[in-house]
Amino acid sequence: MITHPIALAVLYACYACSPGEPPASVIDVVDSAGVSIIIHRGATGGHLVASSDPDLVVGRGTGGDDELFRVLGGLLSPDGRVVIANGGSQELLYLASNGTVLRRVGGEGQGPGEFTNIFWIQGRDDGSVVVYDAGNLRLVEYDRAGDMVHSRNVRFEPEEESSGRAIVGPGFPIGVFADDHVAAVPWAAARFSGVEGPLPLKGELRDYDPELAAFNRLDSVQLRTWYEAPQLQGPPIEQMLEAPTFLFSAHGPRVAYSDAQTYRVTVLEGDKPSQVILENRTRIPFSPDSLPDHIHHAADSLPAYRALIVDSDGRIWIRPSLVQADGEVEWRVVSRDGRRIDVIKLPESTSMLDASDDKILLLERDEFDVETVAVRRIR
Repeated sequence: MITHPIALAVLYACYACSPGEPPASVIDVVDSAGVSIIIHRGATGGHLVASSDPDLVVGRGTGGDDELFRVLGGLLSPDGRVVIANGGSQELLYLASNGTVLRRVGGEGQGPGEFTNIFWIQGRDDGSVVVYDAGNLRLVEYDRAGDMVHSRNVRFEPEEESSGRAIVGPGFPIGVFADDHVAAVPWAAARFSGVEGPLPLKGELRDYDPELAAFNRLDSVQLRTWYEAPQLQGPPIEQMLEAPTFLFSAHGPRVAYSDAQTYRVTVLEGDKPSQVILENRTRIPFSPDSLPDHIHHAADSLPAYRALIVDSDGRIWIRPSLVQADGEVEWRVVSRDGRRIDVIKLPESTSMLDASDDKILLLERDEFDVETVAVRRIR
């Protein structure tokens, strides 16, 4: 259980940087449990630039065998190949470094090796891939060639019954550790108070053994915020506009997550917490001009983060909420040791999928919402 040691370490770190002292770029505090608490005040690295000429472009809306629709994830393999999770066809596409489709794995269905709802993919250091299929409730692992290694069912039974006082939602895994332990939120609950206002949907993050028979509690997390409105007919909840959402990503042995309410990312490594990365920034106040009829409340500020990716080198890519005046968004790249933050600006229509050394894998959309995946150099 990490809640209390981390809270104490954060409290100590904040006390150490009192207003009367000159601000430091980074404060590193290690608590008794060995978790590094790293506080950043602004970027501590440099600015990265992506090349305008891509090394590779996949899917050009031409109807070819690399046609993409609803890309859900992508990975850069150590040998230069690319793996793309294409939600439109519920397949994994294995591509050579020149873009040639080497293999298509999966397809929509409920049989062995088929997918119904690819939720996330996770790369491993040896080039293998783990896929969570939320439709079939399965974790499936493929080797670097695309052959299925094993498949296991992932079903969590709620420990609290739904009632008039609570709504209990299904759980889901967020990553697989190197020893095949699984990090998961088994279920989440929103408990009604009978008073109009925010209604948090909370869950417990756990580390399960490979058979999902035993677990250790890691943290208490907030998945999102709903809005309780007792005067409405039916279930009295509405999702809050711009509400913070639980973000997570995994690659190799590292699993990272943030509830997007604060500028904080927790890193798990080897099925235990290794880092807590904090940015000393203030969330932006948010006052919408108007609200749709079905929205009964708006959050008072934008989420801290909108996207979170752990890349092939163990770095963490974070996208804050703010969009620049030129239509670009800022991605903050945290080094593996958590002590350096570089910054890169990308178009708002671009999503980060993976990165390795001096390359980034991007999902790009044009003005017609046609999806392509591109490999670009960064410097």
